[in-house]
Amino acid sequence: AVVSTQSTGKRRAVNERFKEENPACSDYFMTPEEERLLCQKFERELLRFCKVFESPPLFRSVHCTAMHYFKWFYLKRSAMEYYPQNVMLLCVYFACKVEEFNIGITQFVRMLDEALQHSASTFILGNEFLLMEALDYSLTVYNSLRPLDGFLIELSGQI
Repeated sequence: AVVSTQSTGKRRAVNERFKEENPACSDYFMTPEEERLLCQKFERELLRFCKVFESPPLFRSVHCTAMHYFKWFYLKRSAMEYYPQNVMLLCVYFACKVEEFNIGITQFVRMLDEALQHSASTFILGNEFLLMEALDYSLTVYNSLRPLDGFLIELSGQI
């Protein structure tokens, strides 16, 4: 897979900015490559989480929107600053809201281990504004599924 040089440059800049702002922890910093690998691991985890979501299953557009949010977030923030597992859950929950998949936080965190439910719901509800800020308040994601869904609806109406 080819990683675009523009996004690599942005990630490197975020990594360097974080290191400059936190010089006391310099022995434990990740390289930009390590951050990228960690984020890729959680990108796969995000898709897995969306696929096993049950009662009711998530819309396909939620998967795409959550992935977009996750990738965009880490172009603005460092994985050393915000743990990707928490951000992944935040992105999926926020994508549910934006894509009008109505689900409460209690029902959403039921998919997690009982020990994680309280901390996950606290992080999600406490950081929605942070995610919106990282997305530059641009919440609409134009993915290829919208026209396809419209086509399938039209096709089913003709049958």
